[in-house]
Amino acid sequence: MSYYRDVYLNSEDWRNLRAAVIAIKAPDGRCLSCKRKRKLDAHHVYYRRLWNVKIKDLIPLCRECHDFIHVLVKWMKRFNPGEHPHRYWGDVCHILRKLGLYTGISRSGFAQNHNR
Repeated sequence: MSYYRDVYLNSEDWRNLRAAVIAIKAPDGRCLSCKRKRKLDAHHVYYRRLWNVKIKDLIPLCRECHDFIHVLVKWMKRFNPGEHPHRYWGDVCHILRKLGLYTGISRSGFAQNHNR
C-alpha cells in the first residue's frame, strides 16, 4: 500500500488543491502542454513534503501529456543516472517541442523546483 497513491491522492485536501490549480492555471480547461480541452490532472513539477504542496508546485495537464512527461523524465534519468533533472531539461524541452507538447516551463523554473 502506498500512502501517496492510496490515501493522499484520494483525500479531500488533494481534490481541493487539484481543483484550485486547474481553476487558476487553466481556467479554460485546456492542457498547458497540448492546449486541448480535456479532463485535467495536476502534475507535480516538484514534490515537496505532501503536507506542504503549493499551487506553484503543480501544473494542469491532460492524462496523455501527464503520462508522457513522466515517461520522458524517467527515460532521461535512466540515461543520466545521478544527474539532477534540470541538467537535461533542455533535452526534454527539445523533444517536447518536436512533438508539439512543450509545456512552456522554463529551465530555470524547472531547476528552482527540482533543486530544493
